[in-house]
Amino acid sequence: MRSYRILKKSLGMLLIVILFVVQIFSSSVIVQADTGYDKTAPILNGLTISNADNIDTEKGMKITFDLKEDGVGVNNIIIYFKGQESGKIRVLQYFASPDEGINPLYSGKTTVTLSFNEKFFYEEMYFLEDIYLSDANGNISEYSVQKGAECLKNSTSKIIVTHSTTTDFTEPKLNNMTIENADNIDSSTGLININVDTIDDGSGINDITLSFRNEKNALFYVHWQVYSIYPDGNELHTGKYNLIAMIQDPLVVGSYTLERVTLSDHGGNYTEYTPDSPEWSKFTQKITVTKSNYEVSTTPTIKSINLDNTTIVTPDCLEVPITITTGKYGVSCVFIILINEEGGNVFLSWYSDTPIMSGTYRLKFPIDPFQGEGKYKIDYIQVSPAVGSDVAYDRKDLKKVSGFIDPTITINSAFDITYNGATGNVDAAVLAINSMNEGQTAVLDFRNNNKADKRLFQAIAGKDKTVVFENNDVQWIFNGKDINPDNCKTINLNVNISKKRGSDYGCANDDYILRMQYAENGVLPGKVQMRISNEFLKEKYKVTSDMILSYYDQAPDVLDTDVECAGDGYTEYEISHNSTYILSANMPVLNFPQLVKANCVKYSYIKLNWNRVAGANGYYIYRSSSKTGGYKKVGTVTNASQLTWSDKSISIGKTYYYKIQARGAKNNIKAKYSAVISCTNAPSVTKGLKLSSKSKTSLKLTWAKQTGVTGYKIYQYKNSKWIEIKTIKNYYTTSSTMKGLASGTTYKFKIRAYKTSNKKIAYGAYSKVITVSTK
Repeated sequence: MRSYRILKKSLGMLLIVILFVVQIFSSSVIVQADTGYDKTAPILNGLTISNADNIDTEKGMKITFDLKEDGVGVNNIIIYFKGQESGKIRVLQYFASPDEGINPLYSGKTTVTLSFNEKFFYEEMYFLEDIYLSDANGNISEYSVQKGAECLKNSTSKIIVTHSTTTDFTEPKLNNMTIENADNIDSSTGLININVDTIDDGSGINDITLSFRNEKNALFYVHWQVYSIYPDGNELHTGKYNLIAMIQDPLVVGSYTLERVTLSDHGGNYTEYTPDSPEWSKFTQKITVTKSNYEVSTTPTIKSINLDNTTIVTPDCLEVPITITTGKYGVSCVFIILINEEGGNVFLSWYSDTPIMSGTYRLKFPIDPFQGEGKYKIDYIQVSPAVGSDVAYDRKDLKKVSGFIDPTITINSAFDITYNGATGNVDAAVLAINSMNEGQTAVLDFRNNNKADKRLFQAIAGKDKTVVFENNDVQWIFNGKDINPDNCKTINLNVNISKKRGSDYGCANDDYILRMQYAENGVLPGKVQMRISNEFLKEKYKVTSDMILSYYDQAPDVLDTDVECAGDGYTEYEISHNSTYILSANMPVLNFPQLVKANCVKYSYIKLNWNRVAGANGYYIYRSSSKTGGYKKVGTVTNASQLTWSDKSISIGKTYYYKIQARGAKNNIKAKYSAVISCTNAPSVTKGLKLSSKSKTSLKLTWAKQTGVTGYKIYQYKNSKWIEIKTIKNYYTTSSTMKGLASGTTYKFKIRAYKTSNKKIAYGAYSKVITVSTK
C-alpha cells in the first residue's frame, strides 16, 4: 500500500511532501510516465565526471550527462553516492531554475557543474549508487548500480573527494532529555523549556525536534533550532543545556506522548531516538497541556461526497460536492490524491484563508494542463482543520462515506496534440513541427524558458499549423496562416499578471482589475489568440466571469466589451502587439479628481489645482453660479501632467462653483466628476485684530495687512447693532485709533477688508470680534 503524508504550511500556502516507497522501483531501470502531456520519461545513456579522483567540494563537480529527452526537458536529477569509509549516503542534485540561469536539459551531451554546498561530503572515496531523473511533467526514470542499470556500466562509477570543508563524521548523541513542568504545560506561550545532556565534539548540534502524538493519534512537533531562541545563539556541543523550544503546532488541553527525538549537526549527521532506543528511559515521555489558546474541538468528518462532474478538460477544476462537520475552528485545507492504473498520481488541493464551518459545499480543486491525462480514481483525501488533528480517508474509508460511488475521473487536454515539447528544446521542436501535417498542433511548455525562438515561427509561417506556447496560467496560440514571414522574430512570452486596484488604472467602478503586463516585443510575428486560465482569474484573483479588455498606455482604450470565459477553462482575447492590457468586470470609468482646491489670485483670476487621475490624458473644467446645477464646460486641459487651470473670466464679489472631470484617451471612456469646490472673488477674512494701546478716551486697534485689497472698514457695536464707524482707504494701513470714548467703558469692534473693481465693491468676511476697555 502507498504511503502519503501531506503537511500544511502557515498563511494558506501548501507544501505537499510525498513519501515515495522504495519498492515501487522494482527493476534495474524503471520509467514512470504518470503526468502531463509528455508521457515519455527521460533516458540516461551515460554520465562522465571530470577529474573524478580529485574532487574539491569548494569548486564543485563537473559532470556530463548523455540524455535522450525530446519533450519538455529534464529539470531534476538526483545522484546518490555512498562513502567507502563512513558508509554514509550523500546526495547531489541538478535542479533547473531559469531565473538563476540553470536550464532544463535535453537530448545530447550536456556538461554542468554541481555544487556541494551543504551536501556534507567528507574526504574519502564515494561510489555511485542511484540516479533519478524527472522532466518538467513529472515523468520519472531511475537507474541503479545494484540493479544492474546498463547505462551506468560504462559511466563514472566513483569519485574521490580530496578537499572538503566537512570533517565531522560523528553523529550527535543525547544522554538525557527532560521537559520542565511536563505535567503542567502552558501552550499559549508557544514555548517549552527542555533540558538536554548532549555529546558532540565536532561541528555542533543545530537542530532538535521532538515528535508527540495525542490521544487521537495525531502528530505534533516541538522544535529547537540554533540561532533562534537559545540565549547565546550558538550550536550545542558536549554538555548540559537548558533550551527554549518552539511549539510548531497548536496544542490543545490534553495528554501527549513522546514518539521520536531527532538531533542533527552542522556536518549533516543526525541521530533518531525512539522507544526502542536504550536512552529512551532517560527522556520525559509524556506531557500534559493544562492551558491553551485553543479548546478541544470535534474532529472533522466527511458526511457525504457526490461527484456529479467527472470529466475534466484542463485547465479546470474538479468540483467536489461535500458535506462536512468541522468542529469549532473550521477546515482550512482539503487534499485529494488521484491514482491511475499505472500507479501515477495527481495531487490536488483546496484551501481557504477563512476556514469553512460545518455544512455542504462545492469545493474546487484546480487541475492545470501539466498535472495529468487519463483515467483516475480517488485514492486518498485528507481534511485539515485550522486547529487540531488532520483526518485521512483512504479508499477503504471513502467507500463508507455516503454518496461516494468510486467514480472514474477522466482528465483530458484541451488540444489534439501532435507534438508536446518545450521552448528550450528548439531543434527538436522545429524538427517535429516540420514533420506535422496541415491542421495539426504542437504544444510547447515555456515554464522553464519564456523565449519563443524565431525558427519556431518560421516553421509554421504560411501553413495551417498551430503552435501553442503554454505555462500554468497563459496560452499563446499562433496559427501559421496568421504569421507574416517577414515579421518572424524571437519573442518573450513572459506575462506579468497581477491584481490591481481598479481606480489606479482608469476603472473606478471595479475594486480590482487584472493587469497583464507583456514583455516589450512590439509587433508580434502575427495575430495571436491569448488565453488566460479562468481559475487564475477566479480563484487567485477573485475576478468575475465575462470581462472587458482594454489596452492600457497611460489611459485605458477599450478593445473588446465581450471577452468570454470559454467553457474549457480559459478567458480568450486576440492581440497583435505587446504592451499592457487590463481585464475589468465593468467598462472603464476614470476616477474623480481628488484634493481639488480653488484660490483667488489678486482678485483677477481663480486658480484650480487637483491630484492626478490614473488613466486620464487630460481634464475638463465645469463652472456654475449655483452649487446645485447649471454647470457648463469652461476649460479643457489636454496635457495629462497638467494639474492646474486658471479661470480669468470672473467678476468681483461673485461666488463660483467648480467641478472637474478626467478626460479619457478615447471618447468611449467615461469619467466621474470631482466634488464641487467654491471660490468667492472677494477679500478673505481680516486676521489679527487686537488692541495696541489705550487711554481714558481712546483705543488703538491694529490688524494684519491684506495685500491686494482696496482698504478696510471698522465697525462698532452700538445700541444693539453694528455700525460702520471708519473707512481705511488703502491696504497698507494696519492701525486706527478710536477717539472720544468714555473712561472706564467696554467696547466691541470688528473689521473687514473691501475691494473695488469696475465701480463694484466686494467685501471680505468679518474678523473676530474683540472686546476692549478704556482706562
